[in-house]
Amino acid sequence: MLWRVYQQILRYVKQQLFSCWFQTACTGYASQQKARNQHAHRHNRRASGYRYFMISVLGISGSPQWPSHTRTMLDVAFDAVRHSGARVELLDIRDWNLPPYSPQPRKVTPQIHELRERFADASAYLLATPAYHGGMSGMLKTLLDYVADDIGGKLFGLLITTERDDAGSTAAQLRDILSASLAWALPYDAVGAPDDFAAPGLLTAQRLRERLQRLGRDVAVYGDLLAARFARDRVLGGGVQLGFAPWFAHE
Repeated sequence: MLWRVYQQILRYVKQQLFSCWFQTACTGYASQQKARNQHAHRHNRRASGYRYFMISVLGISGSPQWPSHTRTMLDVAFDAVRHSGARVELLDIRDWNLPPYSPQPRKVTPQIHELRERFADASAYLLATPAYHGGMSGMLKTLLDYVADDIGGKLFGLLITTERDDAGSTAAQLRDILSASLAWALPYDAVGAPDDFAAPGLLTAQRLRERLQRLGRDVAVYGDLLAARFARDRVLGGGVQLGFAPWFAHE
């Protein structure tokens, strides 16, 4: 009698163990197959030039000061980018001790590699700088020299703070540099003056706030369209019908 009960218990345990093993094996196979399908889907989307990730907007704060009106304006534009469904990342020029740029071939340091990777991964940019004697900050100019080959075909929104009437020449300088890098810029800028702020970090001018919100929204929306089309044209190959995208090497 006891032997029969023991056999029944043993049989039950074996059935349960087999059931658990079978379910685990099936679940594992399904997970592997799902991962393969997702990988193939991502590969196909990437090969066709369409992004499968959320648009990323990189905001560059080109002011060597902290706190600064430049950073305050950038933060306001960031809110509009997020509201448009895009992801934002901040790159503060004060965190990058970049050596003077030289066009001569040189060893790419880990810092420069990381910098270029961050620009290459972004879909669009918010570029904020103070105006110093009719131009951008020197630190920002050095940074743009290093990433000139990573921003082509992508959209920039320009934010400028000034204490004198030199925002126009600063914007023109930025547009010339972006044009030389085959990048786009929105047809309007956001310019802040000292009277627009009660203190660093406290923007009081509603007119400027609304313009920053408009600029952040447009960079996210139009930057998405331009980056997607440009990436697709680069993959498709040569031909004048694809514009200037084939001038860039394939990824």
